[in-house]
Amino acid sequence: MTIPTATQAEILRDMGGGVILRRLAERDLDALYAMHTEIFSEDAAAGARAVIDGYWRVGARDLFVVAEDTATGQLVSSLALQRKTLTYAGIPFTVGEPEWVLTRPEYRRRGLVRAMMEVVHAWSEARGDLMQIIGGIPNYYRQFGYDMALELDVARVGFKAYVPKLKEGETDAYTFRPATPDDAAFISAVKDAAAQRYAITSRSDVAYWDGMLRHAQTDTPARRLISIIATTAGEPVGFIQHGSRLRGDHQLTVSHLEVQPGVSWLAVALPVLRYLAAMGEAFGQRDGKEFGTLNFWLGSDHPIYEMLDDKLPRSFPIYAWYVRIPDLVGFIRHIAPALEDRLAHSRLPNHTGEIRLSFYESGIRLVFSSGKLVTVEPWMPMPGEGNGGEAAFPDLTFYQLLLGRHSVDEMLALYPDCQIEVDGPRAVLRALFPRHVSEIWI
Repeated sequence: MTIPTATQAEILRDMGGGVILRRLAERDLDALYAMHTEIFSEDAAAGARAVIDGYWRVGARDLFVVAEDTATGQLVSSLALQRKTLTYAGIPFTVGEPEWVLTRPEYRRRGLVRAMMEVVHAWSEARGDLMQIIGGIPNYYRQFGYDMALELDVARVGFKAYVPKLKEGETDAYTFRPATPDDAAFISAVKDAAAQRYAITSRSDVAYWDGMLRHAQTDTPARRLISIIATTAGEPVGFIQHGSRLRGDHQLTVSHLEVQPGVSWLAVALPVLRYLAAMGEAFGQRDGKEFGTLNFWLGSDHPIYEMLDDKLPRSFPIYAWYVRIPDLVGFIRHIAPALEDRLAHSRLPNHTGEIRLSFYESGIRLVFSSGKLVTVEPWMPMPGEGNGGEAAFPDLTFYQLLLGRHSVDEMLALYPDCQIEVDGPRAVLRALFPRHVSEIWI
């Protein structure tokens, strides 16, 4: 599918050979969706459409970059910048997420993705994002200044045969009804309360859930359905989001499941399991498939796992988000209150001292006074005894400690060239950067 050629004013960068980069225009939409369907899938095209149509409120049409071959008017590559708000120990900050990345095979290895990444990185930093994250293919995004530092795509799996049936005459204590946009505020509040379980997590708002609920009411096959969990008297106590069809031939996927504080997860667990099994059976009958498994894509640590431990016997291996922090000094300054709070509740309250973090070709100096982080500044390690800092981390591996993916001791075991002086520096870093579970959702 071809489109009218761009005007000179629309061009972001001339890549040579007749290929230009520009923002996505209204006239491009059919061509963009066709390219995503051709190279990836109909679901990928539907996801991009949900963003552009305003249902999935993480981006917008004018934050898509496309590459056009001006000789044919054909779109040959695309990349979009999405936006999320995360919290670090309760401290909010915005992140940019490059997404919808693809290039037609015959146009690969021409530097198109690299150039588009430079464009969206600049957009992201200009609007004040402190971080960029990508859920992408193994190793590829390291070349753009990323390291894999936050857990992603962790699931527990149960099987239809493990779902206990109700006894004759027995009924569940909870019911399920389709959520509507009127439930957006309730869902947002429940999700915010659940965020307290995680040191780093996504933050949503009422507008985000309003968009998700409106998208659930469309007829697109890629939509995710949302149901309210309620008492038999109709009082809402939680919500669940899951697919509107079976993934592959037999899997029903669950992407969100939360209940209000004060509601017993044990009481809710089996009704949820039976509800999902019923939905899976209904989708299978509708589409001529055989429902068989439930995939709970809820991270590595979720209350439902403990309640249904023996009924969710299989786990998917942990993957990771790529992370880029263009101004590490600025980011650490932003989260300083969280670091000070960790010190205050550790064995090092009112700590005074400095610690120099070497990244071998650069570094950062942290100075504490009576438990307060008073200085965060760039610092350059140098050869010679005493000039290399108290802790050293190769490449971008410090992100993994900073963001809680690995503990101090795990870092030392994983990376031979990660070196931390014993006694004081190790104790300080253990207090500042404990290992913890995060939940960053799409």
